[in-house]
Amino acid sequence: MIHEFDLADDFTWRTQYMSEDAERAGLVYEHFDATVSDDGSTNVTSLAEYDRSLKVYWGVDEGWEHPSVCLLIQRRNDGTMVVFDEVYERHLEHDRFLDCVHQPRGPDGRSPESWFRAVSGQEPRGPYAKPRRVFPDPSSKQLQAAIARRLQSGARVRSHQTRVTDGVSLVRRYVRTNRGRRMLLIHPRCENLIRELRSWRLHQVAPGVWDDEPEPNDGDRNPDHAADALRYALIHLVQSRTIGAV
Repeated sequence: MIHEFDLADDFTWRTQYMSEDAERAGLVYEHFDATVSDDGSTNVTSLAEYDRSLKVYWGVDEGWEHPSVCLLIQRRNDGTMVVFDEVYERHLEHDRFLDCVHQPRGPDGRSPESWFRAVSGQEPRGPYAKPRRVFPDPSSKQLQAAIARRLQSGARVRSHQTRVTDGVSLVRRYVRTNRGRRMLLIHPRCENLIRELRSWRLHQVAPGVWDDEPEPNDGDRNPDHAADALRYALIHLVQSRTIGAV
C-alpha cells in the first residue's frame, strides 16, 4: 500500500484506494452533507429553525442578472451557526430587495415565492426579528448604504475585504469539524444555499488536480451567490466572537 501511495496522484489515491466518490472530488465543500436529518447529524436539518431568543444576523450578496441573496442566520450558545431562511431574487433594486427581506409581505403586496412559500400547510414564514448585524458584499458600497438607510438604528453594517480562500477554509471547519461535528446547520427551506454548497467546484488545473480557488462563476454555471453571503457572515461572526464584539 505504501508503494501505491508513492506512485498515485492525489485524485487516484483518494478515489481508487481510499474509496472516495470521484463526483465529490473537486468540490469546494466536499464534506457538506445535504441529507435532511431530524437530529442535526447532517448539515441540513429541520432543527435549524428560527429561535426568538437568539439574535439575527444577515449575510448579503448583491446581484442583478445573478441573484441577490440574503441569508438569515443565528448563532447558538455553543457556537453552532444556523441558517434558518434565505431570500434569493433577481432583477430587484436594493430597496425592493430589502423589502423582501425586511417586511412580512413583498413590495407589491404579495409574498415572494422564495420568502413565503407555505411549508406543509403552515402559515407563511416571518416576520423575523430585525438583524443585530448585517454583513454585506464588501465590494458594493451602494448596497451597504441602502442597508444602513433601511435599518437606521439598532443594527450595524460591517464589511471588509477578505480573501475567498480564507472564508472558504473557515466555512469548511463549520461544515464538519475534525471530530466530525456539524457546526453549520441549514434549514431545508434554504434550497438555493443547499444547492450551491453541494455543487460549488474548485478550479481544475489538470485532470484530477484542483487549485485552492473556486472555479469562476459563469452565468448559471458554478453559482456561488448564496455561498458568498455565507462566507461574508461567518468570517465576521467568528472574528467578532473571538474579540467579543457581537
